[in-house]
Amino acid sequence: MGAYLAGSDGFGFLDRSIEGEVDVPGFPATDSSDQFVAITWGDTVRWTYFQEGARLPAEGAEAYAYYETGDIAAACYSFGLGSVGLIGPHPEADATWLEDASLTDPDGDDWQYALPLVDRLCN
Repeated sequence: MGAYLAGSDGFGFLDRSIEGEVDVPGFPATDSSDQFVAITWGDTVRWTYFQEGARLPAEGAEAYAYYETGDIAAACYSFGLGSVGLIGPHPEADATWLEDASLTDPDGDDWQYALPLVDRLCN
């Protein structure tokens, strides 16, 4: 369940439930099938693997990526003395994911675009 588990219905890292981006007006994904969607990572737009990705809350977010609707796709949130990083789409999706889904990544691997968020969590 990924980022969904961070909400109040899961581990409670955030005090609200986490909703999905599928069927949000203006978003191209209308179902939970494996697909690529445009994600803006910093200043770079990339086609990123998506399967029922979470729409992250704006309140308290240090945003790292956005869906084309303007909703937050990746962010860091304060939690206790630390931080929690959440990502709705899957920049970690490698060739094995794509083979299983019979997809081709139009612009290559995206994992490196999530590194600023990972770096923020580690430092």
